[in-house]
Amino acid sequence: MAAAGRIEARRGGLKITSTLEWSLLAAATVFNGILAGGSLIKSVVELPARRTIGLPAMADYHRAADLRTGFWIYPALGLGAPILTIALAIAFAVYRGAPMAAASFGYLAAALSLAHVFAPTRAAPNLLQLRSGVSEEAVLAGVYRGFTRWQTVRAILQLAGFVAVVLAWAFLAPLGQ
Repeated sequence: MAAAGRIEARRGGLKITSTLEWSLLAAATVFNGILAGGSLIKSVVELPARRTIGLPAMADYHRAADLRTGFWIYPALGLGAPILTIALAIAFAVYRGAPMAAASFGYLAAALSLAHVFAPTRAAPNLLQLRSGVSEEAVLAGVYRGFTRWQTVRAILQLAGFVAVVLAWAFLAPLGQ
């Protein structure tokens, strides 16, 4: 009856969610939460600061942060969260142990994750221009205009994906029930 963490039994008509689904949901929630939180901070706190400190100082900050440590951390989170979320949706589809509402939010989160993977392909090239050491205000204004536009799209998709994962939690029966 139980194979690889999968439970097919029913108790009182309630579907039982497998430990694999629970584990993927927990991991997807953590990764999506970190990703969405970081994206919100970048959009609401960091990027508006450029109006106060000026574009050259903001470019220096991004060279020191995003183009160094962030160069490794952001892709790990930006790909890790969608991979876990898509794996969750696949588990929901294969095991069919989760209630339909939970699975539906899992599928929505996976779709939002796929969409969010596209946004950095448009946002990142803007910041990567900073590697050349450009410091002219007009060039930096264009860089930040393009980055901010796609960062906004990315943040909305990431926040919506996180909310969808949290809503999937809300519709799951407790493990083992």
